[in-house]
Amino acid sequence: MSPMRLVHTTRMKRAAQLLQNGSYAISEVAYKVGFSDTRYFSTCFKKEFDVIPTEYRRKNKENFTNKES
Repeated sequence: MSPMRLVHTTRMKRAAQLLQNGSYAISEVAYKVGFSDTRYFSTCFKKEFDVIPTEYRRKNKENFTNKES
């Protein structure tokens, strides 16, 4: 894995963690992991996880709610 790819993957994993937390807006998550363009962030996130950030957050929220029940 190239160094650039490693950094990109690490940023995407951190973004996924922040989205699961649910404390930040998608644009805030993008900025926190180093993206200045939220549209590009969403594109990269979809390539990494096969789902857009909004959908990722919704699915993880449902999973979290089901685990608490």
